[in-house]
Amino acid sequence: MLKVYLVAGLMFVASVLFVPSMAAADYKSAMKLYKDAEYDTAIIEFRKNAELGEADSQFILGLMYSFGRGTLTNKKEAVKWYERAAVQNHARAQLNLGNAFRDGKGIKKNYGEAAKWFRKAADQGNAKAQLNLAFRYKKGQGVKKDIKQSFEWLRKSADQGYRNAQYNMGKYYSLGLGVKKNHETALFWYKKAADKGFPAAQYNVAKAYKYGAGVEKSLRTAAQWYQKAAKKGHVNAQYNFARYLSDTGAIRDYKKASIWYLKAANKGNRLSQVKLGGMYEKGLGVDQDLFQAMAWYMISGPKSARQSHALRGKMSTRQISKAKKWVAAWRKKQK
Repeated sequence: MLKVYLVAGLMFVASVLFVPSMAAADYKSAMKLYKDAEYDTAIIEFRKNAELGEADSQFILGLMYSFGRGTLTNKKEAVKWYERAAVQNHARAQLNLGNAFRDGKGIKKNYGEAAKWFRKAADQGNAKAQLNLAFRYKKGQGVKKDIKQSFEWLRKSADQGYRNAQYNMGKYYSLGLGVKKNHETALFWYKKAADKGFPAAQYNVAKAYKYGAGVEKSLRTAAQWYQKAAKKGHVNAQYNFARYLSDTGAIRDYKKASIWYLKAANKGNRLSQVKLGGMYEKGLGVDQDLFQAMAWYMISGPKSARQSHALRGKMSTRQISKAKKWVAAWRKKQK
């Protein structure tokens, strides 16, 4: 009898050891399918493990429902799987569950629940959750407004190298939020995020050099940072870099300036639209074209009312009508 119990015991132990190892193997194979974009097969494998309670698979299944990979997008189903993984202390699932409660995607918006799940993930060191928790304290969403608490959570996230948090550390020091205002320290944090390619941080570094906030003023260095942000699509940086090239730099480059004004103008930057109209009117960096000049003045609206009024005296009714049609087509394209 003792032998029977001993054999049964060994079989039980073996089964306990075998199931997790199988789950781990299945997860790896499913993840390979996922990385190879074989989503239809991957979701079947992840679901098997998820239904057995494996947290990593539950989290990935949530992602697949969130983004419609291997299935139709279903935010409600995504939340269900995030929650199953989150209660098992899965930090990334807790973060995504917090996001769902914050945004009201797949579940009713609830800032209190969002803050709760952000804190659980933040306590595990998740940098994105720490930043999100910092914002909840800043805005008083789901928690009592507390700027100092906001700063402390932000600092934890920034210290981990999360560039969005580093950028916001710059903002907090620049504005004196939860900490004494210090432009030098603000620039220190902006540069950390800027060096990682964060456009908004690059733009703020440029502004610091332009106005001498926490550093010696240098228009040339400012322009270099504006250019970096401009290349990443930052509209205000595109305008400021173009303005450096056309107005404030030691050497004027109207042709290059017109290219950057056009990029920003097409994204709705009013000041760029006015500048572009002026360049077409005067033939700076572009062929002189009163039709194009009038069109951009019209697009910019009240900001170029004076220039538009003056230009009308140089154009025929037909030319003005043509410009109006071009503007209507441009606006339709922007929608």
